This record gives sequence, C-alpha cells and structure tokens, in this order.
Amino acid sequence: MNKTIIALFLCISTTVSAQTIQLFELTRSMRCAPIEALISHLMVEYGEKVVWVGKDRNNGTYVSLYKNETTGTWTMIQYDNRTGCVLSAGELGTPI
Repeated sequence: MNKTIIALFLCISTTVSAQTIQLFELTRSMRCAPIEALISHLMVEYGEKVVWVGKDRNNGTYVSLYKNETTGTWTMIQYDNRTGCVLSAGELGTPI
C-alpha cells in the first residue's frame, strides 16, 4: 500500500509540474528617453546608482536596477544602445 501511495503521489506531482502556462502580451505606455539622458536623470535627480544589470535573452536588451541607498528610491529600466524605458519605480524595496 505504501508503494501505491508513493507511486500515486509521484504521478500527481509530475503531472502538476508538467503543466504549461499560457503567456500573453501586455501593452502599456512607458516613459522613454535617450539612454544617456535617462541614466543622468536617475543619478542627478534621484541620486540613484546601478546595483544590478541583466541581459534579456529574448531581445538582447539590458535591464538595470538603480537605487539610492540613502532615500530608498529605486528605478528599473530596460534599454538598448540608444533608448531606455522606465519599467517601474518606487521606494523602500527589501532585499530578499
């Protein structure tokens, strides 16, 4: 009986983990600017410095997180070699 329960559990857990999700596209307006001007704005106006950079595997753009350690403000941007767009911004994030 124990073997049957274990086999049933493994079968159920494998089925659940094998499910696929349906992705969809989300369209929203974003604030964009030439990347040099955007980075300068974040540094001068908000005192934010880059704390993380990653490369998007789908389109080759970069995503960066800028943060002001004193005030707690942060901004996440996505950019290529010409244009940067603000994905999100806020205050008082918590490292995990």
